Amino acid sequence: MKRTFSILFLSGVLLISCDRPNCRSENQVFNTNESSSNEYVLELFKQLESSDRNNLTYWIKGYEKIGVDEFLNIYLQGSSLCAQTRMLVRDWSNLKVLRKMKGKGYSGASIENLELELKESEETWQFMYVSHSAIID
Repeated sequence: MKRTFSILFLSGVLLISCDRPNCRSENQVFNTNESSSNEYVLELFKQLESSDRNNLTYWIKGYEKIGVDEFLNIYLQGSSLCAQTRMLVRDWSNLKVLRKMKGKGYSGASIENLELELKESEETWQFMYVSHSAIID
């Protein structure tokens, strides 16, 4: 019985430890638009430009494939920022295992020192993955 409790307790700790803190956005653009809409993406870019990047954290929400394009969906959090976005990934060389697993097992993991670019393609704005230093699961 004691061993079962220990295993269950440790499993619970592991599940809790790889989840992001809750946050709630007070930004009406984020609250009233889909995270893939131009309005949302451009507002997020504006917020990122005015934020202290050292105080931002990034969390993996999941993997998504649409047609031939592959994306990482991420949460972004800071002192006054609570948002999510879809990030197009063209170069998976630093994310091979995550891609192979299609994001399974990475949900809630922190992605450290994430660098993004904002690109316009056929009147649609989207974030593009540039690099990261580590994934902390």
